[in-house]
Amino acid sequence: MNYVTSVALWGLATDEMVEAVEREQMDGIIWSYEQLKQLNERPERMKRQHESSSLRFALDGPSDLNLCAVNETIRRHSMKEAKRAIEWARTLGVDWLRFDAGKESMTPALRQWQRRTMQQAVYELDVAASRAGVVIAFGLQLPSPDALFARAERLNGLVKHCSPHVVTIATGSNDESHRLERVIGTEVGERAERGDVRGDALFYGTWEACQKGAWPLMPNG
Repeated sequence: MNYVTSVALWGLATDEMVEAVEREQMDGIIWSYEQLKQLNERPERMKRQHESSSLRFALDGPSDLNLCAVNETIRRHSMKEAKRAIEWARTLGVDWLRFDAGKESMTPALRQWQRRTMQQAVYELDVAASRAGVVIAFGLQLPSPDALFARAERLNGLVKHCSPHVVTIATGSNDESHRLERVIGTEVGERAERGDVRGDALFYGTWEACQKGAWPLMPNG
C-alpha cells in the first residue's frame, strides 16, 4: 500500500484531494489532523466520504504534542489533544493514527524522567486506543540533540509491553530503521529504494514528485 500525505495537496478541499489521489491510482491518503481542522472538516462528514471511496486512509495526529513535557500544563493539553485525535480516528475508521514521540529536555538530569513520563503516556494512550479500536503508531525520529526516540532500541522499548494497538513507523533516512520492531510502514521523501521500505510506503514528498513517479510503487514486506 502506498499512502500520500494530504499536506502535499495543500489548497484543495478534501473531496478534491480524494479525486486527485484516485486519478493517480494511488492507494490511500494520510490526512493531517491540523489541516482538517483548518479546513473546518468534521469527522462525521468525512466518514461518509471514506465509505464512498475505494482509497485507504490514515491520520497524522497533532504535530505540536509533547506528551513528556516538563511543563505540566503542556503535558495535560497534549494528552487531551491526543485522545481527541483518537476519537477522530475512531469516527473516520482510518487504518492507523500517527503520533510524534516528543522532544528531550536539554537538561541531562530530566531526561530519564522524561522517558518514564513518555512511557506512562503511551500506556494511557494504549488503553484509549484499545477501547476505541484504533491503531496508534509512533515514528522513529531523525537523529538530533533533542530526539527522544531516534534509536530503534528506545522506540522498541517504548512499545514493547503495549497491546497490538500500538505500532511503529520506520524512517527511510534513519539507518536504525532496520532494527525497529512492530513496523507497519516507512516514511519516504522524494525517492526511495525498494530495500528501504518496510511495510507500507508512506509518502511525505511533494505532489509533483509523486505524479512524475519519482517514488516507485512498493509491495508490502
